[in-house]
Amino acid sequence: MGNFVDIICDNQDGSLLFLNIDDIARLSYDFCYIVVKTPLPDGRHIINLSIEEFDRVVKVIRRMKVTQGN
Repeated sequence: MGNFVDIICDNQDGSLLFLNIDDIARLSYDFCYIVVKTPLPDGRHIINLSIEEFDRVVKVIRRMKVTQGN
């Protein structure tokens, strides 16, 4: 079973997503977005985040990886 992180997107409606961390292809630290392997329902592969949300998500992912021993 995968590990999921909740993400508040930086778009007009502030959508809430639950993302499997194994589906993350790349983290962009310069522009604060996540690229996912599986497209979202609207066909996008990029999730834009605010700086604060990006930092929070990265901390959660690191904590999960340390807990799993990866």
